[in-house]
Amino acid sequence: MNTHIETSDASTLINQSRQLFSEGKTAESLSLLNSALNNGNFNADIAIQLARLSRRANNNSLALSTLEDLITNAPDHSEGLTILGNIKQEQGNPEEASKLY
Repeated sequence: MNTHIETSDASTLINQSRQLFSEGKTAESLSLLNSALNNGNFNADIAIQLARLSRRANNNSLALSTLEDLITNAPDHSEGLTILGNIKQEQGNPEEASKLY
């Protein structure tokens, strides 16, 4: 059963991950967000930030799994659907992508 991370805690984690990412500490940044989500917690803001940074770090497998979890928990998350559609399009799956836009 998923629990939700409080908004203030999520904001703190997101800010910490942005700082780490900007310092070139990509692995630490992604790990911080991924750990928060993998502890049975869910927060759409953390998930979308992890997906964004994963894409910027060219880690599409982490972005994909994060986005799939995001859409499972928040099926109408427009940015999540768009990014997931973009990845599907890039992977040569235009039919799957069109269902997400």
